Amino acid sequence: MSQSASTQNIHFTVSLPETVEASSVKVIFSRQGTSRTVELADDGTSFHDAAGDGTWTGVDRGPFVRELTTRITVHDQSNTEHVVYSGVVYTPDSRSSIVSFQVVELGNMLRCHQVAGTWPGSPIAAQEGQNFYAGASWMVVLTVLVASMVKVLRRERLGW
Repeated sequence: MSQSASTQNIHFTVSLPETVEASSVKVIFSRQGTSRTVELADDGTSFHDAAGDGTWTGVDRGPFVRELTTRITVHDQSNTEHVVYSGVVYTPDSRSSIVSFQVVELGNMLRCHQVAGTWPGSPIAAQEGQNFYAGASWMVVLTVLVASMVKVLRRERLGW
């Protein structure tokens, strides 16, 4: 099967600030000349997501594309549409990619920028995990070392 004929999953993630109450978040983009819309949800059904946490997620499946001309809209509680992003995003993996955005408030306007998104178990997340475990391991080593020193000092002081 050629790469252009393979199916690519694009996982969209848009994080909103706590002060923004949205009724809907949509990603509108072009995939090989066809306009597509993904209505995102904040329902907690996506990976590492919790309902109502302000992280809106959705997936589009289709033929592989390297770049998407993308527009992101947020509808507030009064159903006013805010275009928060318009630009090109890149999808590096032909099988599955995460495209993540962070919305920020600038005065009375909403804008967003693309941020790094990682898979649970991805190389980026694995590196963060390795750093954590390395630090925790050193803490264990230091704790054992200090406990041993305390035991030796007590033994010498008490003459055991």
